[in-house]
Amino acid sequence: MSRREKLADGIASIAPLAWTLLVGLFWAGLIYDALVSRQLPLWLPITTLILQITGGIFWLSAVRHKLEERGILGITQLVAIPFGLSFLIAWSYLWFIWHPGAAFVSDTLLCIGFTYSLVLTTVGLATYRWYAPLGWGQQEFWMLASLAFLPIWQWTVFMTDFYSLDGLRVAVAKGGLATIFFIGLTWAIRWVEIRSRKLQTHRMESLTTASTCELSRVNPLDAMNRSVAPPLDHQKIWNPLDMDAWYYGRRRQKLKQSLNAFVCYASIFLAIFLFLMSLTGCDIYELPAGGGEPELKQIVKQVIKIK
Repeated sequence: MSRREKLADGIASIAPLAWTLLVGLFWAGLIYDALVSRQLPLWLPITTLILQITGGIFWLSAVRHKLEERGILGITQLVAIPFGLSFLIAWSYLWFIWHPGAAFVSDTLLCIGFTYSLVLTTVGLATYRWYAPLGWGQQEFWMLASLAFLPIWQWTVFMTDFYSLDGLRVAVAKGGLATIFFIGLTWAIRWVEIRSRKLQTHRMESLTTASTCELSRVNPLDAMNRSVAPPLDHQKIWNPLDMDAWYYGRRRQKLKQSLNAFVCYASIFLAIFLFLMSLTGCDIYELPAGGGEPELKQIVKQVIKIK
């Protein structure tokens, strides 16, 4: 056994204790804020309590057995799902109130919230081998790692803003946004490719007697210029995930499909970005002409004196 595998097994052995502490700290923090600090709105701990009660009801009812038949363990119903949803709601609210103009809250609470999300993300990636036997594989790990980039990125942006490192903050914010775009684009292209290949395989099985392994031997250059399982002449396919859709033509369908996927993804990403920025009222950081330190864009007010 290599040193890397020994380290992974050692971390997996302490995973139950680490996750127990993290979940306990989360609920203790919400209870403390609701009773003493009261910096967060009351609906937040109430919502998390409702989610936990719902998980307990599923645990005690007959729904538990139906979910377990589908591979969802009882401990997942009771703890993991309520905790995951509660953490997502709490972190989203903290992210919302942190941006300028949204609301005011102490930097201590924000620092605790973002640091907790960083620790939770790190533990989630480090202890992956512990809950991987639930049926998760390599693809699920990379999906988890892609999602983990978001809290890590936002923690870095917050800390650079907390220590007034404006130049570094702008660089981290823009660099992280570009990284998020390309991570999402990679998954979108992968999903479109998998769906397209499945549709090609299904058509090959129904229209020809050729072996389905022929599709796996098609090199990317051939796939960009032709379809290995074209539909019949009277068929008119509308599904954009099918590279033989009529609006892709009969030449270079894969190239047109990839271009269509990129345009759709970029449009959705831009719409979500503009929507989130409009909700938070985020200020625009600009670099002055000729370089220098970034500064907030100032609004020029003209005073008119009435004689």
